[in-house]
Amino acid sequence: MFDMDHLYKIMESGWNIQLECKGKGREYEMSFEASAYKVVTSDMSEDDKIMAFYPIHAVGDTLEEITDSLLKQIKLKESK
Repeated sequence: MFDMDHLYKIMESGWNIQLECKGKGREYEMSFEASAYKVVTSDMSEDDKIMAFYPIHAVGDTLEEITDSLLKQIKLKESK
């Protein structure tokens, strides 16, 4: 089973995460979509504050897929 601690760690590192569950047509299955925004802080540069309003998105069939995708995108965004 999925451990929610992974999502909590992302949020504790300064990201707001919005999760949405979606039904898959007529099947009894769910998919998930997530958007994450960096929380603006006073010590950020003006460029970082502007870029914080551009979210990252993830789509997957499980919360684990969503979390993995978010972590990869966050690492890419923060390495720039």
